[in-house]
Amino acid sequence: MAYAAVISVLETLIELQDESKLQNIPYPRSEVRTLENNLTFLQSFMKAENPGVEDLEVEIRERMYEAQDALDSNISNFILNSKSADWVEDNYISSFSRDLEKVNADVGFVTAAARMLSPIDVRPLLLMPPPPQVSHRSSIVGREADLFRLKSSLIAPSSALHTVSVFGDRGIGKTHLVQTVYDDPDIVWRFKTRAWAEVPQFYSKKEVLITLLRCMKGFGSGKGQEIAQDKLAKRLSNYLSQGSYLIVLDGVCNPEAWDNLKELFPDWGNGSRVMITTRPQEVAQYAKIGNKGSLEKILPLDGEEPWDLLQSVVFRYKACPEKLVATAKRVSANCKGLPLAIVTIGGVLMEAGTKDWEIAASSLTGCGDCDELIDAVMSLSYKSLPQYAKACLFYMAIFPNNYDIPLSKLYKLWIAEGFIDKNDKVNSLEKMCEECLSLLDKRGIVFVSERNHLGKIRTCRVDGVYHDFLKKKAKEDKFFHVINGYMSSFPDKTWTHERFLIRENVQFADGDVLKSENPAPTVRSMLFDGAHEQNPMWVHLDFKLLRVLDALKIRFYGFPDEILKLIHLRYLALTYPGEIPEEICGLWNLQFLIILRQLSSKTSEVVSRLPLEIWNMSELRHLQLIGRDLPAPSTSSPKLENLITLLDVSSHSCTPEILKRIPNLKKFGVRIESPALDAAEDMSFLSHLTLLGNLESFKCVVMHPDFESQVASPNPNVSFPATVTKISLSGCGLSWENMKTIAKLPKLKSLKLRWYAFRGSEWKQEGDGKEHKGFPKLTFLLLEDLDIQSWKTSSGHFPWLQNLVIRHCYKLKEIPAAIGNIPSLKKIELVDCNSSALKSAEKIKEVAQQSRGHIGVHFHSSHDD
Repeated sequence: MAYAAVISVLETLIELQDESKLQNIPYPRSEVRTLENNLTFLQSFMKAENPGVEDLEVEIRERMYEAQDALDSNISNFILNSKSADWVEDNYISSFSRDLEKVNADVGFVTAAARMLSPIDVRPLLLMPPPPQVSHRSSIVGREADLFRLKSSLIAPSSALHTVSVFGDRGIGKTHLVQTVYDDPDIVWRFKTRAWAEVPQFYSKKEVLITLLRCMKGFGSGKGQEIAQDKLAKRLSNYLSQGSYLIVLDGVCNPEAWDNLKELFPDWGNGSRVMITTRPQEVAQYAKIGNKGSLEKILPLDGEEPWDLLQSVVFRYKACPEKLVATAKRVSANCKGLPLAIVTIGGVLMEAGTKDWEIAASSLTGCGDCDELIDAVMSLSYKSLPQYAKACLFYMAIFPNNYDIPLSKLYKLWIAEGFIDKNDKVNSLEKMCEECLSLLDKRGIVFVSERNHLGKIRTCRVDGVYHDFLKKKAKEDKFFHVINGYMSSFPDKTWTHERFLIRENVQFADGDVLKSENPAPTVRSMLFDGAHEQNPMWVHLDFKLLRVLDALKIRFYGFPDEILKLIHLRYLALTYPGEIPEEICGLWNLQFLIILRQLSSKTSEVVSRLPLEIWNMSELRHLQLIGRDLPAPSTSSPKLENLITLLDVSSHSCTPEILKRIPNLKKFGVRIESPALDAAEDMSFLSHLTLLGNLESFKCVVMHPDFESQVASPNPNVSFPATVTKISLSGCGLSWENMKTIAKLPKLKSLKLRWYAFRGSEWKQEGDGKEHKGFPKLTFLLLEDLDIQSWKTSSGHFPWLQNLVIRHCYKLKEIPAAIGNIPSLKKIELVDCNSSALKSAEKIKEVAQQSRGHIGVHFHSSHDD
């Protein structure tokens, strides 16, 4: 029965991928490929009558039934519902993906058990052709044996802490191979905690700690710098003590780095592992803990492996055209067995003609060592990019190697620099940014390092080897210049550079910088990326052509008047507590204006507004104004048609007169400092938000709520436009009655409620669950620091909920049992909740395991930090 069940699921998978069958049903390709690979192995394993087959037959059969159920139900869902008016293909794909992720986790577990019993190295891991939207980085052709060895080292039956040192030449594929193992379902299941950190030559132990903790969700992106290093180390130790862990340290350069970091990883006797990647063998040997470690040397591909890999990248496992075979094999041979070179050049040649193949073969001929070869390949890859993508890629190299670049900032800088332009197909600059990043990702040049809870990319980074190439080329082209140390002025030789990144904030001495009557005429961008300055500084900013000025980390004596003359500015970010001069409205090119306050600055009780002339700044796309507001418009004030983001204003910027003049706003953030001081600071503005017909994301934070004395509507009319997908509320003190309006929003996917966002002991949702009564698209729900005691709901209120997070809700007695009946639910996370709530979550988990499948339940106490 088990063997027949495997064959049945395999047949379904084959049909699903056959475009001539099943009405071209869309499906999650990555999950399907993973499942097919595991099933192919199980088929061979069972057919070979390996010892131990009988012991696994029942488990294999049950997993196959689950897989078949998941496949069939989703196929039926598509066929029966795809014609209806409210059908959303993205939601269907998301649901299908969730189902198969769970199936793959279970099948991966039984497959791992079968592999341990198999006396032969069955090679099922050769991936199917990746679809066009998937990066060719996923290919592991020729690395099946290496992958099997690394996995075996990690799951070896030993309780002692082991190090696995992976070493080899530049471009040999160490990081990608380790990443593949790191994400393998068998490994994910084996280790309770996994974390990954790069260790560049000039690394910071504190940054490594922060990176590891972020992987463990110890805190979010951008957090952690304010915590002392010893406290971070203690927090990491507490996380690692909770079960077996896998830590990856990528790019360790010398033995000293390992000596400095190894103390962070205690041996709890639970089978934990630390993997490092490095080029020098001596570093790998040094990191080996006596007999409790292993060395894994990664060698170049040989034999037919380079040719197979090139074909898989370029032709998607189809046959190479006969007229190209000879030239293509020359290209393959010239890559010297280096996967990085093969994959990169393959990305260049995916749609190339015969002439391009000849150019590639000739360009790689005669490269002496690996470094010369990789530089040649990188150069070809860069040259083959569309023109609009080259500058965008170059700009990413301004950031440090292995630095997680926030996309929210990167896209703004790309647009401000003028790298992005609309075309006939895409008329949104932000969409063009997304297309550019997608192209770079497909080419294997950049990769995603963090996503938000809705799966959207939050940060990305440039591939390390490509970063080295870009830095070298940027220096040759004088594209940007990085200043790493304190100095009184720019050195003369840098005046020809257009962009400066100052990693140690520069104190320019008055006069020293003025080397001529027109100093630094080509400087277009200045980004100060050092530590936040505690004392005021004088910084020379008299660069007439400056387009981008990011000085958030500089503290000024007063508003720098030089800025008012920089009429080419498109991006201006300052930290300044005082009044903004009206002359700033003369910066007619300004698209991005960010003016924050120092954290220690006391917010004035007087409402501070920007000058009225701000309404004439038609190019504005992004405004972030802590402690300031938009002015009330006059009857003749024009609309800010291009403004799509407005952040950190108070409710004084939420009048109907103002909202009507920002009709295309998509992201809106309200920050109320002290509502008890001003009768106008109440929640009644929430009734005006329907005037924003394109709003997608809304956030409101009341910083110092005083529910006893503040003047607020006891039950304000809360109303949101139907376009909203994300809502985050904190300190608002709303009644749970207002939730009925929010629950009806048709596109809402994320709801975060913090610090008495809603008040009241009971949240009761109407309906018996027989039909969907609310939150039709919600996938993420956060309840934090609320006084709620009782929550009554049914699964029908949250048909698509995936993640439920409850933090510091000490009075909440239990999580409704109906939550466990939500088919899409994947995880419940509780932080500092009472024991009865924890028990209810465990009960939900137990019931789910007996019926609908696994739900992850995670507890955490801040006392452990």
